[in-house]
Parts: sequence; C-alpha cells; structure tokens
Amino acid sequence: MQLSITDVTGQRVRLRQALTANDDVAEVRVNLGSKTGRAHRKGRLTVKRSCFKVLPMNFQSRVVYTCSCSLSMFCVSHVLVSFLSAVGSIHVLKAPEHSIFVLHACAHNPTGTDPTQDEWKKIAEIMKEESVCVLRLGYQGFASGSLEKDAWAIRYFVSQGFELFVAQSFSKNFGLYNERVGNLTVVARDSENLSRTLSQMEKIVRTTWSNPPSQGARIVSKTLNCPELFAEWQGNVKTMADRVLLMRDQLRSKLLALGTPGTWDHITAQIGMFSFTGLNPKQVEYMVKEKHVYLMASRRINMCASPPKHRLRSSVHPRSRHQIQ
Repeated sequence: MQLSITDVTGQRVRLRQALTANDDVAEVRVNLGSKTGRAHRKGRLTVKRSCFKVLPMNFQSRVVYTCSCSLSMFCVSHVLVSFLSAVGSIHVLKAPEHSIFVLHACAHNPTGTDPTQDEWKKIAEIMKEESVCVLRLGYQGFASGSLEKDAWAIRYFVSQGFELFVAQSFSKNFGLYNERVGNLTVVARDSENLSRTLSQMEKIVRTTWSNPPSQGARIVSKTLNCPELFAEWQGNVKTMADRVLLMRDQLRSKLLALGTPGTWDHITAQIGMFSFTGLNPKQVEYMVKEKHVYLMASRRINMCASPPKHRLRSSVHPRSRHQIQ
C-alpha cells in the first residue's frame, strides 16, 4: 500500500517524517554518505518537533546528535567506480535497529557512482532486517536515459517487502528548477501503518506550506497524463542523458589522446549530471582562476553545464602535466 503527498522541494518532508515514525524508539540513527548532496547536510535535516532539542550540527565529525536522533556519515569515495568499493564494504551498511539510510536511487549527486543491480540486491539484503530506507529520486531519466531503468532500485526494494520513503523531484528532469516540484511517496505493508503515517504527514504539511504552489505540479501532471506529451518528454530526457554520456566520452577520449597523466576511467564510469574530477583543491583553484572553468571546491563539476569540450580538456591537461600541488 502507498500514498503520496506533494512536497515543495521534493526533499523537505522525508527526513522529518522518517524521524517521527515511532514515538517508542529511544534513538533514531540517520545514515548519510559522506559525499552527498549539500541539501542533506543543511537545514533540511532539522527535525522541527517539540520533543527534539535541535543542536548545532558539525559535519566535520562522524556522528551528529540531536538528542534522541543521531546522524552518521558513512564514507563514500569520489573517484572509485564501484559503489561497494567506495563505501569500503557492504558491512558498513549494517546498523542498529530502527536506523534510517538515505540513498540516491540513481545519478548519485555528487559522485556519479551508482550501485549496480547486484549491489542493490546486496544492500537490500542487509538493510531489510533492521533499517528504514529513504530513497531519493531527483534525476530519473538523467542517469541512463531510461525512466524504467533509473527507477529499478525503488521497484526492487518494494518487491522485497520494504516499507520505505521515496522523495521524488521533477525540478531537473522537467526543467522546472525554480518551481521545486516533487512528492514524497510512502510504501507501507498495511493500511494501519499507512494511516498513522498520513496523520503525521498532514500535520507537517499544514504547519509548513499548507497549500503548495500549483503551477509546476500542473505542468508535470498534464505531461504525465497525456500520452503524446509523455512520449515527447521521455524523448527529451533521453536526449539530455545521451548528450551527457557523449560529453563524458569525448572528454575522457581527448585526455587520453593528449597523454594527460592520471587515470580518467571514472569520467565515463560515473553517471548522471555530476562528476567528481579527482582534482585536488590547488588544481581546482588553478582551473577557476587561470582557466575560468568554474567547478565546486568539492571538485564536483556539472557535466550539463561544462564549457566547450576543447576548453575543458585543455584546462585539465596542463593542470596534470605541470603537477600543480
């Protein structure tokens, strides 16, 4: 059984609802990857609930406590192409009972490193016993170009009997970034759990936005419910995904042709809008100040908004050749 509510950001409700799911639990532990979207590590993690005393969060530490809630970061590397290699071991996903794991369903932001289907099965096997799963679906279609393939992990978890939260956003794949269109879907095993969840969600919605803006939601609804528009939108999403895949391939091929020092397989092994370059902070500074290629200090670059390929590859090549430290 499932229900969905419209969420202004596609993200805000999910952790609040997950953290308030059981009043009888002494402590809830939320597990995030150390490399995860900045929104997960900012104010949207704040649990606005009277029985929680909200404490300052220091994200330099491994564990963050907010009274009866703790936030744990598990390590994710930025250049490894295997998810399970990146987290070190599948056993890192083992956690105390009532733990909550926040995972990206596809096109991981910011690493671009997604689990394979076999890895998802291993993750599900371990988490099924004791954890609540919150899956973020912010880039459906932008990973592989297929809406079905990018939703595979969510459907697999449901088929395995998980009760879970799915935070879905249409802001990117509909080009509605300033509309912030999204929804939170809750999958429960029975109507009783679903009813309890809905009662809590209604309170949260009423005290935050009450009635969300409708323009973006109407655009999404019209497109998804009209066969002609839906087919056109699917084609547009695939066009964008294919373009990103092509840009990745061209960048890697040219760096190899130039003999740029280093291993660049991660550029094409990663997937989605974002790529972690593997550059160090000094090299990032060089590219920004000297070459005017603007990437995040975290070393993430948006492949959709990267400069012309010849400019990007010529900027990366000298930074490696001259061994900027």
